[in-house]
Amino acid sequence: MNPLIVPPERVRQLQIIQAAMGLGVVIFAIVVFSMGSVLVGAPDEPDTEVIDILTVAHLATAISGYAAAAFLFNAQLSRWNGAPETFFDVFQTATIVRLALMEGAALFGLVVYLLAGQAGIENTSRTYFVNAASVVIFIGFVILTFPTPERIEAVYNEKAAR
Repeated sequence: MNPLIVPPERVRQLQIIQAAMGLGVVIFAIVVFSMGSVLVGAPDEPDTEVIDILTVAHLATAISGYAAAAFLFNAQLSRWNGAPETFFDVFQTATIVRLALMEGAALFGLVVYLLAGQAGIENTSRTYFVNAASVVIFIGFVILTFPTPERIEAVYNEKAAR
């Protein structure tokens, strides 16, 4: 097995992409959580039906998005031709696709949480906090899988051994 040589600037490039995707969600989460019901104001009798439907849709999107992210990440890496010089490009593409799917679920959850806040619902039921769960999962994932030369090499060694 040939050793993987990844230039530090390429690793840094992927670190910046991953950090930017995570930071974008964090900034939007701060905006959403600080806005609450500021934009529209809460009605006396909030209608929860639409928010309930969106919450279920968000959960379905998150679950299917996480499954698709894992599947597509592995599928992309399985297309790697075995040449060490091409591994990083394949890994980078697979990482961006995986993060994009997970980021979509997190942003959808934040939008549903924002809509619940505008309808005056977010403080009446803890159920709507589930919409923020995908944000916590995404940020945790960004942190735990933050690309380092060692992590990239570990994936390379695992895929090269097959």
